[in-house]
Amino acid sequence: MKLPKVFLIAASLACLLALQGCSLVACGVGVGTMVNDMNVRHEEGYRAYVRREQSANLEREKSGLPPSRIMSFKQWKKEQ
Repeated sequence: MKLPKVFLIAASLACLLALQGCSLVACGVGVGTMVNDMNVRHEEGYRAYVRREQSANLEREKSGLPPSRIMSFKQWKKEQ
């Protein structure tokens, strides 16, 4: 009877160690996905900003005004 208990304990420890590694990987994947989603939203927001500014600059040029400067992605992201 003692031999099956040893195997049971060893199997339990192996599962515990395996699950510990999986939980770390799962957390890493979750965080990576959230960061990627944020980056995608920022890129979409920046593209929308550039389209708005380009449209505004066309109107400014039609009115005889100089175009306004369009910020780089890095500058735009700082102001968000």
